[in-house]
Amino acid sequence: MHQRAHTAVLAASGLLIAGTAILTVAGPLSPPAGPVASTSKTLTEVEPRTPISALPLTISQPGSYYLTRDLSVASGDAVIVASADVTIDLNGFTLRNAGTANRGISAAVTSTGLRVRNGSIRGFATHGILSDAPATEIEAVRVTTLVGAADGIRLTGSQSRIAECAAEGPTPVGTGDGLVASGESSAVESSTAAGFDVGIACGANAVVAGCRVSGCVTGISTVVAARVVDCIASLNTGAGFNLADASSVAGCVARENATGFNIGIASSVTGCTARLNSGAGFAGLTNSVAIACAAYDNGFTGFNLGSTTLLSRCISSANGNNGMTVGGDSFIEGSTCDGNAATGIALNNNDARIEGNTLTDNATGLSTSAGGNIILRNTASGNTTADWAIGGTNSFGQIITSGPIATNNPWSNFSY
Repeated sequence: MHQRAHTAVLAASGLLIAGTAILTVAGPLSPPAGPVASTSKTLTEVEPRTPISALPLTISQPGSYYLTRDLSVASGDAVIVASADVTIDLNGFTLRNAGTANRGISAAVTSTGLRVRNGSIRGFATHGILSDAPATEIEAVRVTTLVGAADGIRLTGSQSRIAECAAEGPTPVGTGDGLVASGESSAVESSTAAGFDVGIACGANAVVAGCRVSGCVTGISTVVAARVVDCIASLNTGAGFNLADASSVAGCVARENATGFNIGIASSVTGCTARLNSGAGFAGLTNSVAIACAAYDNGFTGFNLGSTTLLSRCISSANGNNGMTVGGDSFIEGSTCDGNAATGIALNNNDARIEGNTLTDNATGLSTSAGGNIILRNTASGNTTADWAIGGTNSFGQIITSGPIATNNPWSNFSY
């Protein structure tokens, strides 16, 4: 009993001390002199944006605007941007054409810095979005077109960007284009397009990264000096990739197109794959470089190369014509041609250097139709017509055909 009483006294003392501490920390209970200012905020301060609740609308002041619900318009343009520095948040809602409306959102060249994001635009007759303004950005927008001539998103101003967007065209494929950033130094990133004449199209010095295009006429098309990275083009009736001069292409895949890659002068291609295209896997590539690429089971030639091209550590296999058709003044090294219906490496001009390649199970391993080439340190086996068909005034290392390798000539070619 004595112990319990002692414990109760200690507990009461603790409560007293705690209460004293609380009273010590608390501030004065009397309000300060004078009126007390309100701490509440206006609706504009809480949500400093302007709602869009009806269409059509012309935006003539800079600021941030947002949709409050799905909206439709029967004619004209749904939203016309006539000011610089405008942001439109579709807020997860959809702009729709309910009649003969032309465009979902349009902006003039003076509307610099337009940004549209987060929603859908559907069924407009000419464009989902059309902006001529520099530095336009479109993010996370899905555009669906229902008539053949309509474009999904078309940005003509420089320094524009399309990111995480999707464009879906009509069936059958229309004559409009899906995602277009034709201004200088623009970008299309992490986006998709299907059902257009051109799925993704960009202007000079563009970047196209992480995109997928299918079911168009041309998959991805660029003009001079583009960088195309980690993209896939499939099931297009024309070229999967139609890239102009001075392009840089890396980590891309072309599957089941007419031509896989059609690439212009002074370009570089690294780590790309072309498979099951009805024509050539890789075409063009004049004054260019291709490294560590693969062409497999294409209907025509795996690599149909122009002149003055370096091709290194590539594989061309099971193609319906030649593995590699090589123009003059080129250098083909360290590559493999296997199981192609015609010739592994076919030299159609002069002054090429062919060195250190493997030629197996083709109709012919290596053939020349012109002179002045040099052929060194290659190996050939299992080619059904001939391992070598070297004519004209070509220079080539001694061909060793069977038995022990007794020669000490480091430039010899071998059949085995």
